[in-house]
Amino acid sequence: MHEKKLRTTKLLYINRYFYLAETKSEQQSTRRKKETKTSVTASPATPSGVQILSITTNSVEVKVTLSAGRYDGLRVQLYRGQGSTPVSSWIKNVTAETVNNGDQKTITVSGLSPSLTPGVQYTVRVSTRSRTMFSGLSNRSNLKTLAPATPSGVQILSITTSSVTVKVTLSAGKYNGLRVRMYRGSTQVSSWIKDVTAERVNNGTIRTITVSNLSPALTPGAEYTVRVSTRSGSKFSGLSDWSNLKTVAPSKPTLISVEEAPSGGIQVKWQSGGGLLNKYILTVKPSGGTEFTEEKTVSGNPPGQQNVQVSRASDKGQTYTVTVTAKSNGVPSLSSEAKSVTLAPATPSGVQILSITTSSVTVKVTLSAGKYNGLRVRLYRGSTQVSSWIKDVTAERVNNGTIRTITVSNLSPALTPGAEYTVKVSTRSGSKFSGLSDWSNLKTVGENIWFI
Repeated sequence: MHEKKLRTTKLLYINRYFYLAETKSEQQSTRRKKETKTSVTASPATPSGVQILSITTNSVEVKVTLSAGRYDGLRVQLYRGQGSTPVSSWIKNVTAETVNNGDQKTITVSGLSPSLTPGVQYTVRVSTRSRTMFSGLSNRSNLKTLAPATPSGVQILSITTSSVTVKVTLSAGKYNGLRVRMYRGSTQVSSWIKDVTAERVNNGTIRTITVSNLSPALTPGAEYTVRVSTRSGSKFSGLSDWSNLKTVAPSKPTLISVEEAPSGGIQVKWQSGGGLLNKYILTVKPSGGTEFTEEKTVSGNPPGQQNVQVSRASDKGQTYTVTVTAKSNGVPSLSSEAKSVTLAPATPSGVQILSITTSSVTVKVTLSAGKYNGLRVRLYRGSTQVSSWIKDVTAERVNNGTIRTITVSNLSPALTPGAEYTVKVSTRSGSKFSGLSDWSNLKTVGENIWFI
């Protein structure tokens, strides 16, 4: 009886032990399950108010507004314009922290590779990270245009008082305009924007633009240079280096006149055309001869009438045609209108009556160097002129001492038999006559004629 009771008591203790052990095991399992449930991380909240603050070809600065929670990173996806496929994506680790609703973070990512394209618009979407979990993507940020690249190789191809043509070399990127700033010395005198169709270009692309109807007009004879920036959207690149210097052609001279100079050669007069210049060029063309030039150096284009005596233009009887051109830094103006003058031919000498009748006379003359197309003979009885005639000859240039003999027949009225006559001769070139020669010898009509 006693042993049975002991066995029963022992069995109860054993059962109690196993019950307690099982209960403890179930409690531990339940606690582990609870702990496991507690360690599961919920997805972080999607950020809002995403904004690109600044952007360059190799960096971007982004501001985001966070919802309350705990975060340890941000993932930024960069898109070209409103594109659906990101062109770049990166994760920015931050110190794990719990933030309040509405807290803002600004992050900057540098050293982007590949580099972003100048002149192109970009936008971003951002998600937050907590451990290995990411939030959904935010709405798109603002569009931000990357400043276009600064052009190079800027060159003024041509320039007038009212227009300029400029050549630029572009770097790879997208553009919709060019801004040209014009300088005289270091002072900006004009600026304009030339709109172009928006386009994406390759590195080294060359564009040529012309701007007309400049106001105010540029100064004739002055030097100018330009600097150019590119535009994409409303953003402009930095200014290019200085272009070449280019001089506006000076104004052409006006009111030109040419006359024979009293002291020899020709006298050329003209009115300055205004603007700046440092030289006048006179181009002199002898009729049938080789043209030559004369220069007059001036300073700053003095106003009023200018004049130059061209001593080289001294051939008697020659016709000279003259134009005047102004120059500034080697750049010529348009030429003035051409003006001509014929120099009076040289007075002949050694005039001699070789023979004379009542109806004809033969005269010999010695010519000086020059050009002639006629001779005028005046016939005198005593000191009274009784006849005059012009003998046309083929225009020619003769050397000094050339002798010509001319005969005039069918004189009317007839000369008086037995009377003495003498002549004086002048040469003609164009419509100009020389002075009269000295008197010839006296010659009697019928002299050396014998009647039987």
